[in-house]
Amino acid sequence: MAKKSFPEVNTLLPKEGTGWHSRKPDSNRWGLPETIDTLQLIGTVWSLTHPKAPRIGFGDISLKGGGDFFLEDGTPPHASHKVGLDVDVRLMRNDGIDRGVRSFKSKAYSQELTQQLVDEIRENPLLSVKRIIFDDTGVTGVKKDGNHKNHLHVRFCRPAKYKGKLKTKAKYDCKEPPLISTITPQEGHYYQIQKGDNLFKVAGAAYGVKAGGERLRLAQMVNDCNFNRRFWSSPSQNEIKWFPKGRISFLPKFATFEEQYRAQGKVPRGNFFARIWIPCKS
Repeated sequence: MAKKSFPEVNTLLPKEGTGWHSRKPDSNRWGLPETIDTLQLIGTVWSLTHPKAPRIGFGDISLKGGGDFFLEDGTPPHASHKVGLDVDVRLMRNDGIDRGVRSFKSKAYSQELTQQLVDEIRENPLLSVKRIIFDDTGVTGVKKDGNHKNHLHVRFCRPAKYKGKLKTKAKYDCKEPPLISTITPQEGHYYQIQKGDNLFKVAGAAYGVKAGGERLRLAQMVNDCNFNRRFWSSPSQNEIKWFPKGRISFLPKFATFEEQYRAQGKVPRGNFFARIWIPCKS
């Protein structure tokens, strides 16, 4: 039995919800309230952006009350998963089946969908991501450790309200909460569009590049980011060759950021500029 070290680990992830499910026993699906809220929101957004893809499969989180996570089959305990901020996430398949794969080398593994899942997790506005561990070097935004061939290990940052609590050898602190946007575009942050901005200006400032093919590629990467597609409008005749499917609107016509993120389908109208996600350079 795990020592009940962290009473804050007190919220159970249900077995399934919109865009996600879990096949782990109830005993393994306990987390901080913020972690459980974040997972369910990620699942909802995934269902909207990927209606034909497999649902997200969430695995082990923590035991109720946290502490050492001893497994029922007698195998060595998880080295982490002690404070309700570590979550195992199944890899995505290319055949639409709600099931994991044995390895990222499996024929059923979808690197494209797994990359998009990593992006969705990192873009969530509720909890910052400390790191994601996964061994496929073709996926960006992850760290390889040689032990994660068949799932993602996601570590969220410790919310500020728990400062001084949830003490372990593992590191969970991050510099900024994700809802804070930067005054200037920075990769790995949200950015509030300003009057006079455009995709090329934003990409150039965020990644420190000047006019040319690289800036165009990075502008397209920002534009095509899953989160940012909710702000697409029709491109002009001059832009359609660069952004044929749609282009982020730089007009102040959206609702508040919380409403922008939680929108199901079109973003509600309002008087705010879009707050977009600047993905890490790949």
